[in-house]
Formats: sequence, C-alpha cells, structure tokens
Amino acid sequence: MEGLADHVVMSELDSNVAAVWKVVLSNAFAELMGRIRRFEISRAGVIAELCREPQTDIDLAFQTILRNRVQRGGILAPGASLMKNGENNVGVGSRWYP
Repeated sequence: MEGLADHVVMSELDSNVAAVWKVVLSNAFAELMGRIRRFEISRAGVIAELCREPQTDIDLAFQTILRNRVQRGGILAPGASLMKNGENNVGVGSRWYP
C-alpha cells in the first residue's frame, strides 16, 4: 500500500477472514466501511444479518467482522453463540464500535 514491495503474498486458511483481507485491501473497502457505519446493532438485526447467505465478498467480510464483534470471545467457529449480557450489560452491542 505504501509502495515498499513489488509483490506481497498473504495466506489465510479461513475463507471468511480471507474475505475481510480481500475487501480491505481492495477498492471495495469504502463500501464495507459504509455497511459497518450504517448497521443498526440489535440482537434481531444481528441474527437476521448472520442468517443471510452472503452474495459477495463484501457481504462475507461484513458478516465476519460482525460475527467477531458479537459472538462470545470473538470466536468465529460454527456454533459459537452470541453474547448475552456483554460488557456493561449492553448485550451484542457491547463490542460494536463502528
């Protein structure tokens, strides 16, 4: 990004995390930032978003970031549950800092 290398190779085994890097390091990062800023955090909203089938890398990147922020300990593994009380009893919104 700063012109310090002619070629860089990144490797990530988790396809969800790879989607985040792909979007962040592309011209699509602004769209991802907009989705993060516009998202109205609520338990129902989180569940609805995470149940949607991602159609694009931006969808998958957004869901991955959201999952990291609202699941217990940021665990991305299938079956990880949403926070119940969260920090200061704010629930799923306790770690959402758009």
